Amino acid sequence: EKSKADIDNEGLTLGNKKAAPVAEKEQGPPPKKEPLTESKRSLVFIVVATIVMVTIIALGTAIFLLSGKKENIPPASSPNPVALQPETHFYSTKEDVILDPFIVFFNPITKDRTGVLVARLSLLVRPETSANIEADLFDIRKAIVEKLTINVPIYSKQEIAAMLKEDLNRFNVKEATFIRYELH
Repeated sequence: EKSKADIDNEGLTLGNKKAAPVAEKEQGPPPKKEPLTESKRSLVFIVVATIVMVTIIALGTAIFLLSGKKENIPPASSPNPVALQPETHFYSTKEDVILDPFIVFFNPITKDRTGVLVARLSLLVRPETSANIEADLFDIRKAIVEKLTINVPIYSKQEIAAMLKEDLNRFNVKEATFIRYELH
């Protein structure tokens, strides 16, 4: 029989305890890594580039989606609120045609003006042609802009209205009246 000292030397324990591990196998030097070949380098580069691109796209998408989630804060009211005119279709009655506003830039004669005209016109057309006025609307607006650009610095509002009435007669317009005429 072996004594307890002999058993301890062998790495065995007495009783129900498990045997102590025996000395591990000696391992040699760690294996040397093979240098990366050209194909492995390109594969690593492609994988890294793909991961970077996917990360950039994911971050960009996240930032875009999160920036759209801001609260809708109503704009601060101005101290002098301006009454906005409701949008109207250019037909207000069968004979009366209200055109959208014109903004005309011109060379002012005096230095007290900036050379901007904001105007809106109402045209009185013949009843038999009022339904077809939409077909000539582009030509009518073009004629009005040309007349305003040339004549605003020289003539008054009433004189320009009379000139427009005469020029727009070929489109079956009986009367041209300024609803808005503001020189700036």
